[in-house]
This record gives sequence, structure tokens and C-alpha cells, in this order.
Amino acid sequence: MKSSIRCISIGGACLALFAMAHTAVAQESEENESETRPIAVVESPVHDFGEVWVSDPLNHSFVIRNAGKSRLEIKKVKPTCGCTLAGNHPQFIEPGESGQFPFRLNTNKIKGKFTKAISVITSDPENKTITLRLTGVVKQYVDVTPQTVQFGRVKEDTVVSETLTITNNTDTPLKLSIDEKTNPQCFKGKIKELIPGKKYELTVTAQPPFRTGINRFPLKIDTNIPNQQQLNIFCIATLPERLQIKPDRLIVSASAKTESVRKLWFTNNGEKPVKVTKASCGNPGVKVEKNDVEEGKKYLIVVTIPPRFKPGKDEAVVVETDDPEKPRITIPFQESKTRATRKRERPAMKMKGEKAPQAKKSTWDGKDAVIGGPSDKVQVVMFYASWCGFCKKALPVVQGLHERFLQEGLAAEVKIVNLDDSAGKRGRTQDQSIEHYKSLELTMPMILDSNKEIGTQYMVTSFPTMFVIDQSGKVESVYVGAGTGFDASIMKETKELLKAKASDSQEKTEKASSESDSKSQK
Repeated sequence: MKSSIRCISIGGACLALFAMAHTAVAQESEENESETRPIAVVESPVHDFGEVWVSDPLNHSFVIRNAGKSRLEIKKVKPTCGCTLAGNHPQFIEPGESGQFPFRLNTNKIKGKFTKAISVITSDPENKTITLRLTGVVKQYVDVTPQTVQFGRVKEDTVVSETLTITNNTDTPLKLSIDEKTNPQCFKGKIKELIPGKKYELTVTAQPPFRTGINRFPLKIDTNIPNQQQLNIFCIATLPERLQIKPDRLIVSASAKTESVRKLWFTNNGEKPVKVTKASCGNPGVKVEKNDVEEGKKYLIVVTIPPRFKPGKDEAVVVETDDPEKPRITIPFQESKTRATRKRERPAMKMKGEKAPQAKKSTWDGKDAVIGGPSDKVQVVMFYASWCGFCKKALPVVQGLHERFLQEGLAAEVKIVNLDDSAGKRGRTQDQSIEHYKSLELTMPMILDSNKEIGTQYMVTSFPTMFVIDQSGKVESVYVGAGTGFDASIMKETKELLKAKASDSQEKTEKASSESDSKSQK
């Protein structure tokens, strides 16, 4: 018995010595790798231009130093905004040397406080992505608040007005005149002087005739200020079709192995009621069902498509109405075509398997929120923009995920990050972004990230982009776009992560219990 114990003790000692030796070799390997790797260092990753006038050319060079022992490769330099232009920079930086990274910023489309991020991809394994930032405040010679007038949905006979303020920030007395020759018929402006030469009120009126669809035109106002000779105030009004069916076509795939369902929404935007009397398809394999949502105003047509369905020429779903002008509306089938080329991978897809960057922010209503990093919950983070049509469809679906997490008591949470920019053709103010959030009746925590601070860290370049982050803070998966059934995939993945975590916790508990029992027996 003593001999057996002695053998076990010797064997245990040998195993311990082997483990110590293995650990020492691993540590030495890590230290050697650390000593030889390139090390990217930026002394000042943020440059503040302070207050500048619009149209002022802004230039700045960042310095990146290689503090490592091997050559540093600059794989890519990517500004996140089209107004930031990268100059010539080194592709390689030798050990102990530095490189200049010049940038030029165009301020013509920037208003007020700004932060423009730049991503520099390097060969430093510990600092693969360096984020540089250009910040400042752009002052307008002549300021227009707001810069965009949103009239929303209008009718054929709508006449509605909005008031803007024009402020002169220069010492030269301001003179304004509306350019009547180039301005559209559906938007008219009227100027009223409030403070001579300094402050004006501009009343913009939306009036017929409107064209069907989106009416988006600039109202042009000439000034006597040399550096800002013309103001362009974008006016937007949408006149929907009187009888509208969305979507206007049915996309099908002949390779689909299972039955699929499509939903068509018929909406009457006119004053007189219009009834949908029948909805059908000439192909007997396609089932069409009409549902009255609001009689005379709104109908839901459910189309069930058989597997491997290949539509014939001119085959379509036909909706019949009692409207004399549009008694029949045809919704054609369109067969999806498989692209021969491989789909381009979005930058955000590279985040899969990486540590999710942690950002501590406040939600739109002032509550603390943390994006990424280790957590006791699985995190689902969606990046979106209010002007994105795909996002508008995806947001209610993600809201459904949020509600299911709460109903089922899952250790998971959903957060959404709004990346609306205040400038450019699709500029949105924070108030407009919040109004969009409220109009969709969302209750998920929403963070405003107009400066793209979080979006840049997550390499988001298209909308919507969604990340599933496990409890350790690793990006488990990335969803770009809002493909059919993405919510089911996220729910399944979330439950699997929670199950794996619970199993791991149970295994650790059992192991600890076993070790405790073993010690007590000894």
C-alpha cells in the first residue's frame, strides 16, 4: 500500500514538473513573439481643429511610430466619411521609425460640432485597427435652422407651411433673394426680415402640383456674402399613390426546397373607400388569400408559393377592386437570379470571432448603457439609420426579439445604435432620429451615435448591421442586411449560447463539488 502511494506521489511530481516546464516554454514563446512583433504607437490619435468657417480647407498629419522589433505594415487607411481624404502615406514603417499620415477635410457639408473617424489597419497583432479622429466646430457664414424641411406624407390638394430661421454670422449686412427661376413649383418660399441685416424668417410652403412619390428639391436663396453666395434648403414631401400595393413584385426562387409565404399590403390613400373584391393567381399551385384589415382602406393578401416554383411568362397575382380607374392591379412574379460572383464581404463581417469593443454611452432618454465587452447577458446590437428602408422593416422584427427575451426571462438584451448623420443629403437632426424611434413604437434602448464613434469601432459600413455578442464579450456572429428569418436565427443562437453557459457553469460546480468531496475523504 505504501509502495503504491509512493508511486502515485512520484508520478504526480513528474506531471507537475512537466506542466511547469510546458508553461515556461509557452511563456518564453509569448515573450519572444512580443519582443519581435511590430508595435504601432500613435502619440495623438485625436486632432481638434477648434472653430473654423465652412469651406475652410483643413489639413492635418498624424504620426504613427513603430516601437517594435520588426517591420510594421500599413494594410489599409480608410476614412469613414467621404468628406475626409487621405494623402500619401508609407506602406511600411521600419522598427524605431515613424510615418506621416496626412488628411484633408472638406467642410462644405458639415455644420456645427463634428467628429470624423479614420481606421488604420496594421500588422500589429495587438493593435490591428487604429482609430484616428478629426474633431472641431464648423461655423456657417449664414446659418439656416433647420437645413432640411420635412413635410412628410401629403395629399394631392395639401397646402402646408413650415418656418425656418436664417442668421447672419458675419459683420456684413445680409441681403437675401429667392431664386424664382430654378425653384420647383411645389415648394415656395417667403422671406421676412426680423433684425435688419442679421436675422430673417423663411416660410416654406408645400403646395400642388406634387408628383407621385418623393418630391425632394432644393429651395435656392441667393446671398451677398462672397464665401456663401447661395443657400440650398432641401424640401421633402411624399405623395403616395392613391391605390398602393407593397411590395410591387413577388421575388421567387426556383431552387427553394420548401413552401414559402409572401404578404402583399393594399392601401387606399385616397378619400373615397375602395374595396378589394378578389385576389387570385392563374397558377393553381399558388394559393392566394384576401384579408380585410380596414374595409375600403387596407387589405392583406397572403400568397403561398409552392417549393421549386418557376413562374411562367406574364404570370402574376391579380388584385381586383371596385375602383373605376383601377379595377385590376397586377403584381408580377420575378425569379431571383443567383450571382456567379461571390458576394462581397462587408468589413463588419471581420468582427466575427473578435473581442467586441466596449463603449459606455447614454441612451436617448439619458440612461446608462454599455455596448460590447464581457457581460452576464448575451448582447444583440443593431446599427441602423432612420432613412434606411431595410432598417424600417427590420426594427419591428428586432423589437419582437427584445420582447421575447423579456417574456421568456432570458439572460439576453437588445440594444440599437442610431448612426444618423446631421449633414449630407440624408441629414437628420437628433430630434428627427428620436421622432422616428417613437413613431415605430420601439422600447429597446437606443443610443445616438451621429459621430460614428461606436459604428467605426464595429466597422459598420451598411445598414442594418447586427452583432450577437456572447457573455465573454466575443462577437459570435454578424448579420448584414435583414434577410428572411434572421430573427429566428438570432433567437436560436442566443438560446444555444445561454445553454452552453449554463452547462459550463454546471460542469464547474460539479467539478468543484467533486474536488471538495475528494478532499473531505482524504
